[in-house]
Amino acid sequence: MESSQIQSITSMRVGLHLTGTTAGSGWAGDMFVSLHRDLGSQTAILLNQVGVTAENPAGYGYDGWNITFADNAANGDVHLGQPPGTDTILTVEWRPDGRLDPMDVAGAVLLAQFNGLSGNGIWHLMAADLSPGGT
Repeated sequence: MESSQIQSITSMRVGLHLTGTTAGSGWAGDMFVSLHRDLGSQTAILLNQVGVTAENPAGYGYDGWNITFADNAANGDVHLGQPPGTDTILTVEWRPDGRLDPMDVAGAVLLAQFNGLSGNGIWHLMAADLSPGGT
């Protein structure tokens, strides 16, 4: 393992391109994506069942993402972001979901969790389909 030249993280942006295998086969509300450093001792929640609310327990049904996450993104929280018009993929820059529970009103587990740390360590991007029936 090589040592990182990054001595102290001051901000972070993470790109994610994750889509269903064919158009119309994704369901954004099923997905959970997180970034972990050193086997989870520091974690940022990028997506947690987007669109899931008390009024919408299934979440959003669009196909996926080709986005960049940044804590200060102008588009706001990705949890309530939807593609415009007939697009099936959410694009551009969004704030990470950050919710430990998808029903939370706002999330606090953002990329700033890594601020002040060095770039060294073992980094993992984890993606999970939380649907019991789909793939």
